[in-house]
Amino acid sequence: MRMKNTFKDLLGFGMGSAMLAKEVTEDFVDEMIRSGNAQNEQRALLVDEMSNRALNTFKDYEESLKEKFSSLAGELDLATKSDIDELKTMIQELKDSQSVSSSDE
Repeated sequence: MRMKNTFKDLLGFGMGSAMLAKEVTEDFVDEMIRSGNAQNEQRALLVDEMSNRALNTFKDYEESLKEKFSSLAGELDLATKSDIDELKTMIQELKDSQSVSSSDE
């Protein structure tokens, strides 16, 4: 559970970073316009292009992070969610079979 919370915190940090990156991008493009290196008509296009690059970088980072967590969990031989779900199913089946044999007596 703790690792899951840490992972969520990291993703939240990444999302916050992406939002901050967009704000910084907008400020950067505004400065380019003020200095004459870009035209006001290009603002939306430049902001979108730079934001998309940042978003793609974030998605790549997120995927890489997921792969590393998965690899680490495998190396540590940690149970996966599917392992736990399978055990829950087995336990329920055992409980059900105990109920049936108890009612047969």
